[in-house]
Amino acid sequence: MRAWWIFCAALAGAAPAAFAAADSLVGDYVLDAPGASGARLTLKPDARFEFVRGDIVGDLGLRGGWRREGDEVVLDAGRPASFEPFSLRSQSRAPGELLEVRVDFPDGRPAPGIRVRLETETGPVEGATDENGTLLVPLQAVVHEIVLVHYQFPERHFPTLVGRFAGRAGKNRYHFRLNPEPFSHAVFGGRRLRVDDDRLIWPHEGGDHSIYQRAPEAGAKTPS
Repeated sequence: MRAWWIFCAALAGAAPAAFAAADSLVGDYVLDAPGASGARLTLKPDARFEFVRGDIVGDLGLRGGWRREGDEVVLDAGRPASFEPFSLRSQSRAPGELLEVRVDFPDGRPAPGIRVRLETETGPVEGATDENGTLLVPLQAVVHEIVLVHYQFPERHFPTLVGRFAGRAGKNRYHFRLNPEPFSHAVFGGRRLRVDDDRLIWPHEGGDHSIYQRAPEAGAKTPS
């Protein structure tokens, strides 16, 4: 009986220690690299994470759960409901000789920086959506195909997702919706980062890595 109470006491002491080990990692981590654009990984106290690129792309809605396993942090965005990165919401004919391609997020926010390639009968036309999530180009030929390319990040560990849609005769206004879930799953589906003091090390193929440095807490004084 005495051994049983010792065992229970050991479990009671171990649980807070395990939670404390995870809680010590809660906070913001910023990509530490020359020319870094402010990519930020946030580990939240409720075991959720958020990743924000930090440049014109803004918040892609890259989120999921995190947990600590030994000297690693495991990020898991879960399985997406759909693996299609884009969906066609509407197509119509508007007055004028411009072709409009508009892309937004599921919550209606515009999606800037989406690369667009129009395959026409006279050759390809390329561009990108602006800060309003819109690309306007002169309509001078029949469009056979519209190719949308998800944000192309310079880091190798970020995949490129592509959506292809057939053009429709007589249509010059296309509205698409971006689905961030396949991107989240590809990047954060069981991703393991190594804990190194106040840094998280993101390993890549080939042996190199990225470093996410813990950001000072709001109001904290930095050494002079």
